[in-house]
Amino acid sequence: MVKWQLQDLRIHVLLKLKREEEAIEQLDAIKSPLIASRAAASIAANQIESGDVEAGLKMAERIGDEVGSGDARGTVAIALLQHADRSQATKHLNQLSESDDAMSGVVNVARHWVEHAEADRLLTTFESLHSPVARTHYAISAAEFLIIRERANSAASQ
Repeated sequence: MVKWQLQDLRIHVLLKLKREEEAIEQLDAIKSPLIASRAAASIAANQIESGDVEAGLKMAERIGDEVGSGDARGTVAIALLQHADRSQATKHLNQLSESDDAMSGVVNVARHWVEHAEADRLLTTFESLHSPVARTHYAISAAEFLIIRERANSAASQ
């Protein structure tokens, strides 16, 4: 497990150093499907943030369906929502399956908007979700994260 985590860390470091091609080469060497999905999501998000949305979406296709892959899909969705055309982000979110794991990607998006105090984006993202299952997961998660944030703010002010 440590070896796999080091591979994921290597991808992140290479991306920080702007050595994307090396990161992609390292991705090809990863044997763990979960770590490969996380690494593919990191590379995809990096490509999207750099303005190459098409390459990012192509890389996102390498994200698997194993347990934990929903978080990777959430990483890509957040990058799309922040740096791409809104319709591309909406399409990506609406293509997620309704499995519990896929819904963790939707939960990550809700958490992201709450953590960054982006109430308008929290609402517009909710409105863009077509699936009642996704909308339910998103709304409940947003409420939970808002409650947690308010309790933390309350405790800090006392």
